[in-house]
Amino acid sequence: MYASRSYKLVNLGCNSNQADAERIAMRLRANGLVEARDAGEADTLVVMTCAFTHERQMESLRHIETFADSTTTRMIVSGCLPDINPSSLKRFRGLEIIHPRDLDRESDSTEHGNVAAEDKTDFRRIRVSRGCLGRCTFCAIPKATGPLASRSLTDVLSEVEVVLRLGHRRIMLSGEDVGAYGRDFGTSLGKLLTSILSLDDEMEVRIESINPHWLTLLLKETKLSLEDSRVSSYWYVPIQAASNRLLKLMQRPYTVEEFYKSTDSLRALVPNLHLVTDLIVGHPGEEVEDVLPIGDLLRRTQISYLEVMRFDSHQGTKASTLPGAISEKEKSLRAAYVTLLFVHSLLSREPEGSLRKLGLLPINTNLRAPELFKAMRGSLDSGALALTEDSIAEFLRSEITLRAGTDRLEVTRLASEICRRIGPPGPVNMPLGSS
Repeated sequence: MYASRSYKLVNLGCNSNQADAERIAMRLRANGLVEARDAGEADTLVVMTCAFTHERQMESLRHIETFADSTTTRMIVSGCLPDINPSSLKRFRGLEIIHPRDLDRESDSTEHGNVAAEDKTDFRRIRVSRGCLGRCTFCAIPKATGPLASRSLTDVLSEVEVVLRLGHRRIMLSGEDVGAYGRDFGTSLGKLLTSILSLDDEMEVRIESINPHWLTLLLKETKLSLEDSRVSSYWYVPIQAASNRLLKLMQRPYTVEEFYKSTDSLRALVPNLHLVTDLIVGHPGEEVEDVLPIGDLLRRTQISYLEVMRFDSHQGTKASTLPGAISEKEKSLRAAYVTLLFVHSLLSREPEGSLRKLGLLPINTNLRAPELFKAMRGSLDSGALALTEDSIAEFLRSEITLRAGTDRLEVTRLASEICRRIGPPGPVNMPLGSS
């Protein structure tokens, strides 16, 4: 038995993971623990792991390893890693594992009474469901979450009412497949959103993420709610690929055209739309012709933030058994190509100086900085890169840093190289298909 007095959360995952972390934290507070200033001072350390990519798994393991040998620190490990890669944790002794689904088996009444300790200026994440209805070839997350299990409308509204009474006005609806909410028992996200908006006139509601096919249904069901200024202008709509052939191979239940139609309709309702999406490169069976349309997608949809993920194979997923594996070198090249396309699309539409104010390019990739830089340099050495001189000059002056996983890549050197080899005005061009 531990005589714990303080705790610290280390959250390495998505917003759904953060919602679970908040639930664990509230239970710890209910048992008399207070939050420590940093992990080194805590009696109890809670590591919310992520296993979506190999890099995120390694990051989770590094955090666990840092404190695993401590004889005074109680370590709780939750998130997806214990279910997706349980063997990776066998070398650590004394870990307390909380599987994500275990959190749903306990009453929330204690949690609702302990929300007051949180920062009320941030979004209060409310998990509305766990699991999903999708069967994506590349995703191992269902091993941790199971099939879709939505909370009842009454239960969600009850939690919203409690956090509103405690002073929270910013609420995020979280889950692995938020758009599918209620489809397992006859209700829908649209009905939930309309009900939540009826509770308070000054709240802000954000949907953590929504897949394109669910966005299409939401637009049909509750157009007026989406026009409401209380609904956040930040929308995360992961498309994953810009090719219908590849989407079908990934078992994603929509087309590129449906993504365009739904996001166009959303932009018409939300003029200041902040649109976020994901793209996976290097999925087994992906051809160069599947990658090239990404440039059109970025120009067409005016993406505000982009996540470029190099495909990782996870044991037990359908993608791990598919033919047509892509080499690591080619995956890196394609990720760098998409990164450059996105930089080009930003420079073509942002007013002068705005990127300098931004400080960081709004892009994230699971390529580590040296790999990304090497792939970009490869494009320069091939002589195939073409950007406008004005765009590159602005890029160079901005001295922007580029996020690449947990690293920060200084791109000033890269921009200098591009300037030396500047080509005629035109789109980014990069040779793909190398082995």
